[in-house]
Amino acid sequence: VGVASLPPPGSLFNEKMLEPRVHRSAPAGIMFRSAFMQETYGIVDVKSFEHDWQRLSSNHRVENRSAYLLDQRWLAKSGSFPAKMRAILESSSGLNDALTPVFAVAEHIAILDTLTAPSRTDLMVYCKKKRGTAVVGIEAKCDEPFDKRVAWWVRDADSRVDYRDFPVRNSRARRLRFLGDLLGFQVHHDSMLRYQLLHRTVAILLEARRIQASTAVVVIYAFSESKENWADYRAFAEQLGFGCPEPDSISSAMYLPAFPEVGLHLAWIYDLPNQERPGSGH
Repeated sequence: VGVASLPPPGSLFNEKMLEPRVHRSAPAGIMFRSAFMQETYGIVDVKSFEHDWQRLSSNHRVENRSAYLLDQRWLAKSGSFPAKMRAILESSSGLNDALTPVFAVAEHIAILDTLTAPSRTDLMVYCKKKRGTAVVGIEAKCDEPFDKRVAWWVRDADSRVDYRDFPVRNSRARRLRFLGDLLGFQVHHDSMLRYQLLHRTVAILLEARRIQASTAVVVIYAFSESKENWADYRAFAEQLGFGCPEPDSISSAMYLPAFPEVGLHLAWIYDLPNQERPGSGH
């Protein structure tokens, strides 16, 4: 999904944007309008919503894994968030405004400090609010981790070895400085934070700023009760200054110095079929 496939700032919610259309020259991507989410936009050789999402994510779409399960949740919906997510968003005192999905982009790519290694969000959802607009970035997870811990990633080291045996790579150190400057804290080379949480949050904030949205919501959509993933998410939230988060909830807004115009929210949502939701002690 390239920037060219998205509307320019200021025209995001023009009614023309909601009319079904196909551009054979457009980069691959999935957009759907709120009235009928199976309508697709900007897809080369459109056949069906499911076909195109499957084609886009074929490199990691495995049955009963996170990309596959997220597909199924959204394929079943028309004009709204999945039921549990909608309930959590609507009941939140932190948002202070209802979100109405207008369209979304699957496998959304955001360029960071360089053209190398962009951040690829599972689903970027563009929403209307009573006052302004919002971007909701969804990262689906089963039991796979949020990429490597920073200490290993910045050295391009295997997580099974002692990272201290490997030198820090200059290009990755620059990426960490870029992410840290935007998130408002220094990311040390020996940090145990998970790299994906850093760049995904920045990607969603950058997209919110690009379309002049006043709200950015980072959603971890969890299909398993991985204690390690929950602990890593909590550590990241606390590092940002959100305090101790709770599962199945959305935080109040935080305004980072680099994004004074965008209220950042974090949310962790469990979707565990036929299971009880784990408690907040996870």
